Amino acid sequence: MTFLDNQEANCKDSDYAFKLAFSQTVNDTTRMMVDFCADCPVKWDCLLFAIDTDAYGIWGGTTRDFRDQMKKNGAFR
Repeated sequence: MTFLDNQEANCKDSDYAFKLAFSQTVNDTTRMMVDFCADCPVKWDCLLFAIDTDAYGIWGGTTRDFRDQMKKNGAFR
């Protein structure tokens, strides 16, 4: 089983979440996705997965640019 198979994720099997998370626009879409992720039980695991894999899209309620800034600032690893 991989992280992406996690049945507890809010976005699991949600077309709405998938479209938001991988949209090319980052303004309102990002805000909506962050709200969608806010109470997700696997939010932190999701964020760590994205940081470890340099994944595109919104993971753990963050954008790739935001995660890059966190890494530069030494917030992770």
